[in-house]
Amino acid sequence: MPSYPIDPNKLLEHAAQLAGEDAGRGRPSYTNHRRAVSSAYYAAFHQVTDQVAQRLFPDDPSFQLQARRSVTHGAVSLVCRWLTGRAGAPQHLQPIVQALGLDPAVTSVADSLIGLKEAREEADYDHTRPFDKRETLTLLEDARATVASLQAPGPSLDQAMALIVLKTTPR
Repeated sequence: MPSYPIDPNKLLEHAAQLAGEDAGRGRPSYTNHRRAVSSAYYAAFHQVTDQVAQRLFPDDPSFQLQARRSVTHGAVSLVCRWLTGRAGAPQHLQPIVQALGLDPAVTSVADSLIGLKEAREEADYDHTRPFDKRETLTLLEDARATVASLQAPGPSLDQAMALIVLKTTPR
């Protein structure tokens, strides 16, 4: 059975096209801006799912594809909120969260994922919220930086991915 994994870099390219990144002056439609914001978030989210799956099943691409479907937006969001101090982690995970929260690379990615998710929700559901070209391109750059950080993670980001697995697993 063929597989068609979602490629975060392709989502970033799509977001750039929608935002009119290379179009010069003028503005794409508000709908394009909304879709670009949404695609930017999904690029970062799918990079998280890819990292989690690669850590779990480094030698089995078919298992990786299945594992990626198990990572939820809620789990990623909650772990990011733990890591940035916006929500309290369960007591048994607090020492891990506190240690990881000291690493600026971890908190930067967590902050970015939170901001991108909030923007995506506004873009998809808030009919009164406009997105202009400058803001859309700023969010796109934030997503690019997040994807790049996740594609070359250090030990702390790897451990943060493990927290997402722990949150995804029922207790």
